[in-house]
Formats: sequence, C-alpha cells, structure tokens
Amino acid sequence: LKDALDYSKVATVVTEVCRSRDFHLIETVAELLAARILAEFLAPRVRILVRKMSPVLEPRVNYVSVEIVRSR
Repeated sequence: LKDALDYSKVATVVTEVCRSRDFHLIETVAELLAARILAEFLAPRVRILVRKMSPVLEPRVNYVSVEIVRSR
C-alpha cells in the first residue's frame, strides 16, 4: 500500500488542471495532466485518456479522444 496512489488527490489535480483555463485541444489537456501527475506523485508512468463528448463535427460522432503514455 505504501506505493499506492491516492486517487482522490489525483482527481483534485485533474479538476484543478481542467478548470485552470480554456483549452482548445484535448491533446493539451492530456499533456498538462501527465506532466502535473508525474511532478506531484511517485508514479513511474502515467496513461491519460481525455474524451470530449458530443464534439461539433461532421459526420456526427459520439466522442473524440486522445490517449498518451508518459514515463519518468
């Protein structure tokens, strides 16, 4: 358990990053989340999935997403 992440603290970081400013790209959100989590927690690697629901696109899609993996 000593190596376990406190997911409530991770969720707080996610909320802080997402509320910090307006984002035009979900890729930017993913990169900032990965950097912040690696900086504040002891995780050796993070995988971030950001999904935007109901984007304004033609043809219509349910969502778009980006997934990144970053390591120390």
